[in-house]
Amino acid sequence: MWTLAGRFSSRCVSISRLIEGRISPSMFGMGKSREVRESGDLGFLERETMEHVWELGECSVAAVHEQLKGRLAYTTIMTTLDRLYKKGLLDRRKQGRAFIYLPRLTKQEFKEGAVRKALRFLLEENKNEPVPLMASLVETFKQYDKRLLDELEKLIRESKARREEK
Repeated sequence: MWTLAGRFSSRCVSISRLIEGRISPSMFGMGKSREVRESGDLGFLERETMEHVWELGECSVAAVHEQLKGRLAYTTIMTTLDRLYKKGLLDRRKQGRAFIYLPRLTKQEFKEGAVRKALRFLLEENKNEPVPLMASLVETFKQYDKRLLDELEKLIRESKARREEK
């Protein structure tokens, strides 16, 4: 597993943990408000529940419970959905005696937010020496999939062209 360590960072931060959203929101200066937590500090159960909410769109506790085929207690799902609501990842409205939940972000927006926050964190941690960080990221992309470098190069060219147009 590739990590930022030694001369690249004062902390050892695994890229996979950053991308999977397993870094605490406090590392990104995020409090406990109802603001959307794009990178979220989600546990396994919360991530699994979000997957079902994204799949269902609008859903009740009963709908998620049914999707899980009774694998978890109804009250566990209810508590998990409430926690996700309090973290700002879900909206909810009352329907009869139950709440109907819906995601505040698409799955893609959630992932993009997690990557954005992770990169901001890494850049802040390496603000005095960003070039080794960038070189490490490029090397990681190359090891993962060489086509990613071509895509990165294309995105950089497009960004520069947009900047020059302004």
